[in-house]
Amino acid sequence: MRNKTAATRRQLELGVATLDYLVRSKVRVFVHCKEGHSRSPMLVVAYYVWNGMPLLKALAKVKAARPVMHLERPQLRSLQDFEKHVRFQTHKKQLHVCRVCRDECK
Repeated sequence: MRNKTAATRRQLELGVATLDYLVRSKVRVFVHCKEGHSRSPMLVVAYYVWNGMPLLKALAKVKAARPVMHLERPQLRSLQDFEKHVRFQTHKKQLHVCRVCRDECK
């Protein structure tokens, strides 16, 4: 993904699922991009949203840890869309579908 561009929902899902797997596996993870101002903070914000944190709180948490974070409007819109998607998936009363492979989990 190029700098100052928004990740697609699919890119966020894959990045967050990978990050979530590593964190749950107790692997130390360092999320970075070239400058650390938008792309890597965007993924970390999405990770917090994925785990139930409201978007505004996630943004504030990452900003407190990385004050140079500055997301562009398309990136913020992408995170808003991602939050809506995650909330919708959380509230669906259907079979659990794996967020990585989109297959039914056993």
